[in-house]
Amino acid sequence: MKKYRRKIYYILLIISAIILGAGIGLWRVYFGGFHVSLQQTQKIMEEDNSFQYYYRLLDDNEKECYQKIFYVLSHFEDNVRLNSSDINSVQSIFESVIYDHPELYYVNYQFQYRIQGNTMVFMPIYDYDKEQVDSYNQRIEEKTKDILIKAKEQEEPVMRAKVIYDYIIETVNYHQNENDQNILSAFLEGTSVCAGYAKAYQYLLSKADIDAVYMVGKAKETVSQTAQGQGHAWIMLHIHDDYYYSDPTWGDNEQESMKHTCYGYFMMSEKEMLACYKPEVKYEKTKDVGNIFFQQRGCYMSNYDEDILSHAIVNGLENKTRIAEVKCANDEVYQKLKKNIQSSYLGYRLLKENECWSNRCIYSYNDELKLVELYY
Repeated sequence: MKKYRRKIYYILLIISAIILGAGIGLWRVYFGGFHVSLQQTQKIMEEDNSFQYYYRLLDDNEKECYQKIFYVLSHFEDNVRLNSSDINSVQSIFESVIYDHPELYYVNYQFQYRIQGNTMVFMPIYDYDKEQVDSYNQRIEEKTKDILIKAKEQEEPVMRAKVIYDYIIETVNYHQNENDQNILSAFLEGTSVCAGYAKAYQYLLSKADIDAVYMVGKAKETVSQTAQGQGHAWIMLHIHDDYYYSDPTWGDNEQESMKHTCYGYFMMSEKEMLACYKPEVKYEKTKDVGNIFFQQRGCYMSNYDEDILSHAIVNGLENKTRIAEVKCANDEVYQKLKKNIQSSYLGYRLLKENECWSNRCIYSYNDELKLVELYY
């Protein structure tokens, strides 16, 4: 009988310990909150290799919340106490952390919280556990190591960004799926939507030592895209102490007769970007009045010059794309080039001169980007 009572005693003791532990856990979540020291947050921010663009836009109190949220997300912690009870402010700061860090793909866009006076216990939701994330990270590293080696072989950052732009477009197809808002869809499934394209691009740019910022907004209704007026995502790059914009989603032209990588959406100025999109986040002005990429290729038409189009045709033959792209500096030059291609047989004449004319040759133009393309 004593042994039986002793057994019951131990069972009750274990049950009490479990209940007590659970109670302490609940108390910690709902009334306590995980404490993160200033030393811990400073260390993780110093070790962070991201551009931290959205972090820099915050005031001191917001930065403190950002640091704590980033710390708990990076360490898979259950909660943290924030010195704010403003849910809209915390939501905005949380988005800033996510926008700055595409590697946090495992964090759900929603979170739980509990207000305690002037503070909040922030409780993130994770879509995958730590073991799954470690496995996914290993697969992403293996999948992208070759392209990062190739990109880092380029000393010029513009060419580094181009190598990665090409890779994203060549390996990802536009298609909705379960993970299309994060980098898993692009890297591991090969299909995604604009968010996956942009975040995968941002992720690789950061790995290749190029400052990149995730941008969100809407496509302008004037643009000749299927996504008119819909939400969209693209990237702002910080190169040569200037800001440029790239959109690998729209750069991935999947039309059967014109399937190619369009560089009109690579290294855009802020004016070109604003002609295509309505940003819902802060953006920076571009100081360079020309297009750095098209200038480097000799395909930028500051003044009307048919030799530039001929040079672009030769480029298309040499790189075996059989596509000539010319960017115009202003509307006057663009309209003249466009008119001559449409009605003065300019494209036919130059293609004949370069011995690459065929009955399949077509042209296209983009008024927002002042871009003319020949396919031959």
